[in-house]
Amino acid sequence: MIAARRDDVADLNGRARARMRAGQHLGNTELSVDGRVFAVGDRVVALRNARRLDVLNGTRATITDVDLEHRALTVHTTDGRTVELPVSYLHARTDRGGPTLDHGYAITGHKAQGMTTGRAFVLGSEELYREWGYVALSRGRTANHLYLTAPTNDRDEIAPAEAPGDRLKILTRALQRSRGQQLATDTTSPHADLTGQPTALLRREHAELTERHASAKNTRSDEREREALERQRRQALAALDSATLRAQEADERGDRPAATREQAIADHAHQRLDQLDAHTNRLDQRQQQDLPELSAPELVRYAAITAELHHRDHVQRLALVTDPPAHLTAALGSVPVGLDARERWQQTAERIERYRDHYGITDPDRALGENPQDLRQRSDWRQLRHEIQHHHQTITREPDRRWELER
Repeated sequence: MIAARRDDVADLNGRARARMRAGQHLGNTELSVDGRVFAVGDRVVALRNARRLDVLNGTRATITDVDLEHRALTVHTTDGRTVELPVSYLHARTDRGGPTLDHGYAITGHKAQGMTTGRAFVLGSEELYREWGYVALSRGRTANHLYLTAPTNDRDEIAPAEAPGDRLKILTRALQRSRGQQLATDTTSPHADLTGQPTALLRREHAELTERHASAKNTRSDEREREALERQRRQALAALDSATLRAQEADERGDRPAATREQAIADHAHQRLDQLDAHTNRLDQRQQQDLPELSAPELVRYAAITAELHHRDHVQRLALVTDPPAHLTAALGSVPVGLDARERWQQTAERIERYRDHYGITDPDRALGENPQDLRQRSDWRQLRHEIQHHHQTITREPDRRWELER
């Protein structure tokens, strides 16, 4: 679980541990450290570096043993190590005066940087911004779930409560807000202007930089291939010289079978040399067509554009289910409530949007536009039309609710 605010993290940790205790997943022996209670089975996160223990700030682990006599804990880290946390570490303090160990059922977005997990459950708030959202919503390998809290009843006395769709639109706008853009002072940065550029323009620039980057990789690969070809050429040339010499000696002895055999080996070596020379010539021609390698500033911009496009894709996927355009609901129906059905709906919707973007479809009512004349586009059109028909045959219909808010 990931949350933006520390008090939310503390609340989630408390709730999660209570469920672990109720489910009898924790050991009976408990060690109290700085107001927190730890037992075998607890998930924990280290909050202070300790090089001698091979522990870093952010190390996540599960407690495997509690030593009450020495007031120490043994943990198994997520990267497979067994580490003992002695009393000196547990009762030390962080630079900010906080504890060095906490429950790790929920963590902040900052602690989640660099982490990967099967599924990530993210608690949203009005404090979201794009960089935090990108970190939090990209931790899960198979799924990332975003949860919102419903407004309290006391608010109704002041103003009507927001509808679910309104809150989701607010969330989408929050994820489009850049903290870095607000705090940036270096306007000469190679990516300072990315947030204001159209997505289509960024994709074209990204494609050009990708081509040049790939060309540079090909150049380095070609150099290694050229070295291998040169080694093979020297071997083939040595085989040719040796076979030719043996053929001459056999011919002088009058040993015609041996001379014929050695001449065949020499002919094969000569053919191999011709093949290697032809391959080298093709490398030379390809090298003449290679694009110039990316400079250091271009590499920085390339990485920034890649991250920006990844973020926009995240926001677009969220927007598809929060406020789907008319052409999607006309083709697929309203967004299902069930997680599996909603995921299938979203996958089909994303493929439709990629088709529209690739072929410049602007029809506001028909998702795929008219039946195209171009053969390649017609093939894609038919494939998507079949997928939409399959969607209607398999998806489970639920009440017309677009999202389920959890209190």
